[in-house]
Amino acid sequence: MKRILITAWCNIEPIDAVRSITNNATGKLGSYIADYLC
Repeated sequence: MKRILITAWCNIEPIDAVRSITNNATGKLGSYIADYLC
C-alpha cells in the first residue's frame, strides 16, 4: 500500500533567506482528493 501526503491549505516554501514560493489556496481540492482516496 502506498502512503500519500495531501496538503490542503496555503503553503509557504522558502527558497532562500529572502524568497519563498507561496500558494494561497482554500483547501477544497485537497479535501476532495482526500475524500476520494479514503
